[in-house]
Amino acid sequence: MVTWARPQWGVTQETVAFRGRDILIAIDTSRSMLATDVSPSRLRRAKLVAEDLIAALPEERIGLIAFAGEADVQAPLTVDHETVIDTINHLDTNTIARGGTDIAAAIRAAELALGQKSKSLRALVLLTDGEELDEDGVEAARKAAQSGIRIFTIGIGSPNGSQITLPNGQLLRDREGEVVTSRLDEARLKSIAESTGGFYVRLTSTTASQVLTQGLLHLGDANLTNRSLTKPIERYQWPLAFGLLFLFLAMVTADRLRRASAPLRQSTALLLFSFALLSVSRGASALDFYRSGDYEAALDLWQDELKTHPHDPLLNLNAGNAAYRLDRFDQAFENYSEAMNSPNSNLRENAYYNAGNSLFKAGDSQEDVERQLMNYYDAKYLYEQALDIDPNDAAAKKNLDLLLRRIKEAEQQKQMEQQRQSSRGTGGQRQKSGPQNQQDSGKSGQRQNQPNEGNSQSDENNDGQSESPNSTPKNKKGDLREIQPRDPNRPDNQDSQSPQDGKMSREEANGLLDSLRGEEDHVNLSRHKREKPVTRDW
Repeated sequence: MVTWARPQWGVTQETVAFRGRDILIAIDTSRSMLATDVSPSRLRRAKLVAEDLIAALPEERIGLIAFAGEADVQAPLTVDHETVIDTINHLDTNTIARGGTDIAAAIRAAELALGQKSKSLRALVLLTDGEELDEDGVEAARKAAQSGIRIFTIGIGSPNGSQITLPNGQLLRDREGEVVTSRLDEARLKSIAESTGGFYVRLTSTTASQVLTQGLLHLGDANLTNRSLTKPIERYQWPLAFGLLFLFLAMVTADRLRRASAPLRQSTALLLFSFALLSVSRGASALDFYRSGDYEAALDLWQDELKTHPHDPLLNLNAGNAAYRLDRFDQAFENYSEAMNSPNSNLRENAYYNAGNSLFKAGDSQEDVERQLMNYYDAKYLYEQALDIDPNDAAAKKNLDLLLRRIKEAEQQKQMEQQRQSSRGTGGQRQKSGPQNQQDSGKSGQRQNQPNEGNSQSDENNDGQSESPNSTPKNKKGDLREIQPRDPNRPDNQDSQSPQDGKMSREEANGLLDSLRGEEDHVNLSRHKREKPVTRDW
């Protein structure tokens, strides 16, 4: 039994060759990003997507570009992701002084930051509404493709458009005094991405996962380096050796132990079973572990299978269920997002439903009300997608009703926090005297839909796996859909590219930004673009 438990103590340092990728994230900070056709604003959602991408790429070198009418590298390529995220949090519409949206400038900035020396594919992720694009944006993308840069564009906003509420509460107007309506330009963003071998996606709850699994993880490797990894030392060999020794001695003295032959056979079977279990690397059924409540072991086995079948919808659904039971809701959501691509409508509906549960629970765990609402809004979308596939799904309807009440409560809490912050300000704030007011998401542009008071239920006694669909998930876990895993030996025509294993050692992140190789001036981009008047500065 001791052998079966796989005891470990002590650690060993192992130096391994590591291949990472160079990824730049460019965020549009023009005034059109203040539009609220995606809540709470285009800019805020772009920043959250960028943070989600960074969190999902712990081993990559990541840099940040802000752009409007011109572009500026805010953070060069680095493994210090905390610094990059901190920089993202400080972005606003004043980061770039020149108005407008010049995507070509952002692409040229990426070329400078990534350099020309690497033969591997590098990536630029553009988060923008595409408002007022220049014709040379597509041409700049073609040139970037020649340098091995693949561009993925994420459209923030809606084609129907939205008015732009400025930080002072006024609507943005053009030179003729007409109220500006900013619209998402999807056609141009699609052309830019496809000219480099990338792709375009409009912002949804699954955007980060789609760009990650279908794009960034398929890039070529770059920058071979050595990293030191800490691994635990397996000690199961000692109890196994003693067990085999005692078994041998027992067999030698078998004549004296005839009466104990039955217990001997049992001991022999147990030792042989332990040895076989270790030999096949814990090859027991993942479903057996799952049913016994050992979700960690089940998740490990399903993740091992996902290394060779990373896009298998059924495997991803099962892995998501195990992660969900471990309260790893972000990880569960990533697996469910992959399962949403299944051609089987039933499996796809289950993936949407379970993903909605994951974001519901993730929202409950958030202390920041704005992030809580982001999870709730996305969970709402996922429940609606599940109901589009199966309009009679009673569990999805009940979860959605409960979620809508929680959204109202969170929106009311957010409004109260904004009022408290406003009451701490000076009396002069009541005048709203002009653009000197600080930019804040609590301004009048977000007061259109005031919430009604709702009641929340928080009982924590519904943690089973087979709840009736008619029961309201008072603990927000919902009626988790679980499907039998496929036979791992069946033919599979899915893409078999494996994701990278392990995580980068935090020792590599020493708190300092990495310097750009072969670049001396990577931020002064004005000399790389022609000056032209800004006719539409949003």
